[in-house]
Amino acid sequence: MKKIFLLLSLASLAISMTSCASAPKNSLAIKKQGVFSSGGTVTEPIPGTYYETKNWLDQTRAGTTTHVDHANTFFQIPENENGHGAM
Repeated sequence: MKKIFLLLSLASLAISMTSCASAPKNSLAIKKQGVFSSGGTVTEPIPGTYYETKNWLDQTRAGTTTHVDHANTFFQIPENENGHGAM
């Protein structure tokens, strides 16, 4: 099973390397990309004690806050900008 996974991984890598090498000259290259959040509300902490190592299992969410109504925005900045971007 490990040998098959290794062979498939190597084949996938070889294909991706050859396709990157033969990309057309007018293709879009991304210099930077990311996500940012803005706006929204943070709720008051839920009564209780927050335990850093086990709170992800606690369905009561004791001691935590909730972040709601945020706008999550994905952005990409091309390698060769034309000056029309907002950033």
